[in-house]
Amino acid sequence: MKTRTALIYLAVLLVLAGYFYYFEVVRHKAEIEEKEAALRLFQVEKARITSLRLDKDGAQPIRLKKNGQWQIVEPINSRADEFAVGNLLTILESLKIEREVETGAQDLQPYGLDKPRIHLSFLADDTRHQLRLGAKAVVGNHYYASGDQENRVVLLDANQQQGLDKSLFDLRSKEFFTLKSDEVDRVEIEAAEGKLVLTKLENKGWQASAAPELRIKSTKIEGLLSRLTWLRAKSFLENGESNSTQLGLDPARIKISLFEKDKTETLLLGKTKKYEGVYTKGGGLPGVAMVDDKLLEELPRSLADLEDRTLLAFELDEVKAVSLEVAGETGRLMRHGEKWKWADGDS
Repeated sequence: MKTRTALIYLAVLLVLAGYFYYFEVVRHKAEIEEKEAALRLFQVEKARITSLRLDKDGAQPIRLKKNGQWQIVEPINSRADEFAVGNLLTILESLKIEREVETGAQDLQPYGLDKPRIHLSFLADDTRHQLRLGAKAVVGNHYYASGDQENRVVLLDANQQQGLDKSLFDLRSKEFFTLKSDEVDRVEIEAAEGKLVLTKLENKGWQASAAPELRIKSTKIEGLLSRLTWLRAKSFLENGESNSTQLGLDPARIKISLFEKDKTETLLLGKTKKYEGVYTKGGGLPGVAMVDDKLLEELPRSLADLEDRTLLAFELDEVKAVSLEVAGETGRLMRHGEKWKWADGDS
């Protein structure tokens, strides 16, 4: 009887606990999420956005489209910076209305929305959305804005406004090589000193085609590839391609090519401009760019720069024993797992 009563009480307790959890935790959390969603300017998910257009005062319109990866299609045709575009989409998805100023404004001029500083339109699930950013509010750190309802004026946080104020340079890719360093199986460097051709071997070492017998220090090649695949443009030149000869790019002073099976990516290096860097072209980026001139110091110019001068070449993990001879006395160390011990009979 006591057991039955205890089970009844336990069942009642579990029902009450479930009731409390649902209404006090689950429902409360859902209500908070609903309120937060109601404050968002757009009810969209960033993953559903497939195109963007950004118009700014005094700048050319920037149009981007997503086809697997984001691509800038206007005013240039170039890969987009996926990280920068991703940040922009995150801000659009989470834009929060700080306060509604006017529901149906007849005059947008006082808010700077008749000629917005930034006008951003985007397509999500085949629906075109509009965002206009106007003047800074007199009180507080906010900006006037309007969304799909042009005459509904709201306030947005200034930090959100800054995150949307992007230039062409901000949104375009600055990455020259799309190949990853561990994918490259052949490297070619052409300069006035000659041409270096290096091929990756099956054992992950490297071989120079001009001197197959020469030992190449793999870490030097790996360091070079890491430097190249992480190389980024510092700036881009307007109409730079029309001046390729004057910039030392036609013909190029240095030509770097990276290969991976049937894929090839090439970078051309030209003249150096003091305090600004080296004129650069190629690598999958349109136009002429500037890169840090320290790259020139890091490039090998001959096989001597890559030669492995290590006296003994071996893998440390493969060493099982070491013999030592000092003043006529001989000793032998043996590896036992992770530890080393003197061999029996050695002092």
